[in-house]
Amino acid sequence: LDSDGIGDACDVDIDGDMVRNVIEVAVGTDPNDPTDGEEAAELVAGAITGDKNVPALGALGLLFLALSMLGLSIFRANRKPGVIGDV
Repeated sequence: LDSDGIGDACDVDIDGDMVRNVIEVAVGTDPNDPTDGEEAAELVAGAITGDKNVPALGALGLLFLALSMLGLSIFRANRKPGVIGDV
């Protein structure tokens, strides 16, 4: 496609826009479109510099999970032997 003498199946940059095909696919641009190289490079740069908004719910979710596990272990420790389900 980019007339570089390397077959498209073996070419790491099919369209010749200086961005590898796997990177273009990962950021959602077309590896066969030679006009989107700059857009792909900007998307990669944004991902590397951390221009993302990570929600705080992740940390709250982990806290909730930890407290739930702690509560479950306390509940299981307080069960009396002979209750249905005990081995």
